[in-house]
Amino acid sequence: MSITSSDATYRVPPVPLQYVPETYHAGVFGNFEHSVLRRIDALRAEASWLNDEKVRFFEYLLQQVDFEKYGALQDRYLNPPIARGCLKYLDPVSWFEHKFHYAHLLKLHEAPPLRILDLGAGPGHFLVIARFYGHTAIGTELPIERTELDHPSHFYSELSAIYGNWLIPHRIEPNRKLAGIPSEVDLITAFSVAFNLSRGSLWEIPQWKIFLGGLKDEILVPGGKLFMSLMNRKMEPEVWAYLTERSSQYSERERHILIDRL
Repeated sequence: MSITSSDATYRVPPVPLQYVPETYHAGVFGNFEHSVLRRIDALRAEASWLNDEKVRFFEYLLQQVDFEKYGALQDRYLNPPIARGCLKYLDPVSWFEHKFHYAHLLKLHEAPPLRILDLGAGPGHFLVIARFYGHTAIGTELPIERTELDHPSHFYSELSAIYGNWLIPHRIEPNRKLAGIPSEVDLITAFSVAFNLSRGSLWEIPQWKIFLGGLKDEILVPGGKLFMSLMNRKMEPEVWAYLTERSSQYSERERHILIDRL
């Protein structure tokens, strides 16, 4: 939940952004520290166990982030706006709370220390929350292959670095096992999965078999798990059925799935 525009202290004057709903504007254009402190105040005003956990996390976050570096990143990408499709991720409150939901769904708050690999980590919000709960978390993201600053890979790399994350350049390809990334992983996560859309075609079951087999054989520890949140209309019914047969937990409505029978 973002603070309202009337409450915001802006770092950069807000302007309409084609790919960024106005609900994110206070966080995107606002002062990072002010946005987070306002959210802490709102959470404390509605006390609950979950809100207390979020307060602890946001207080931790304030200790992790260099506010001047964050502000400089906003200046660079918002004045004028570039990398437009990614700018919504500058709203720290909305996106950390979004990933907080998944962290608790996966019970990271009560799990022993895990080695976690987040595929397509983007700015790395989930990685920060995993570290907050005492886990080792590494992410992958597409290699920086273009020099233009408006390419998403630049934005993800810079914002993730401010959050103190470790990102490994990697591109997932159909019919190829993952290579060049750490092994002995307990949990693999992938949010808003789109890697199964290759050259305009969705992966079919053979491509998923190769992908899952590679994770089992080369990346995960025995008994390791894969959690994915899937994008709407990017999964054929027969593929969804194939994946759910291997899962212990899934939601067709929310399009997320925890696979533990690889």
